[in-house]
Amino acid sequence: LAGDAKIGISIFMVDSGDTLLLRVPNDIRVGPSRPPPPNRFTDIFGQGASTKGFAQRGKNFDYKRRAFGSTQRPGWTPEWIPSLKGLVEFLTGLEADRQILSHKNMTMAQDDLT
Repeated sequence: LAGDAKIGISIFMVDSGDTLLLRVPNDIRVGPSRPPPPNRFTDIFGQGASTKGFAQRGKNFDYKRRAFGSTQRPGWTPEWIPSLKGLVEFLTGLEADRQILSHKNMTMAQDDLT
C-alpha cells in the first residue's frame, strides 16, 4: 500500500555536528498542522471529545467531583499531530517553530506539504 512505505531521512544537527537517522512514512507532513478552530463543545470537553459519549456503555459518575468520566473516544489521536518537525521536537526537545529544515540547500518552508 502507498501509505505503508517508509523512507530514511538523515538530519544533521548544526550546533553539535550529530546526525539523526529516522525512518518515517513517505507521506508525513513537514510541519505540524493547525488544530481545528475550537467551539463551545471542544472548549468544555477537549478536542477528542465525542458527541456520542452517552450512546455507548454507561459512563461512571464521580459524585465527589460531580463529573462524568472521560468523554474522549478510546484510541483517538488527532490527525494534525504527526509531522517531521513534531518528531524532531520529540527526539531533540527543539520546538517546531525554531526548526529550519532544508533539502539540498533549499529551505522546506511550507509546513503543510508532505
